[in-house]
Amino acid sequence: MNELEKVRSLEKVQAAAEAAAIATTYGVLACLVIWGAIVALGVYLADARGRSRMEGFWITLLFGPLGIVVIGFLPIGFGPSPPAAPGHHPRAILPIEPSLAGNADAPPTRASVVADR
Repeated sequence: MNELEKVRSLEKVQAAAEAAAIATTYGVLACLVIWGAIVALGVYLADARGRSRMEGFWITLLFGPLGIVVIGFLPIGFGPSPPAAPGHHPRAILPIEPSLAGNADAPPTRASVVADR
């Protein structure tokens, strides 16, 4: 093998190494984009099934496509609460006065306050 053939074979090896490096870089980027799409789908499915979005995020981030299946088999959650009437929050803490509870000596309960309304 003469010097010219050695140089050409070395150039071919270097070109192949550069091509492999570029393919690896784009392959990693493609995998990250696909994994991100899977996570976004998991968040959407968890929200659609009434589960926490963070729950969907972590399950699909850790398990990938298998996480989508896991979210599909989880029981349906309670989901978001219906919109409240203007000026009223559905989870607001009601003030409880002892006179409304009936027996002023007993500690009032929420049920006794709601029943007195």
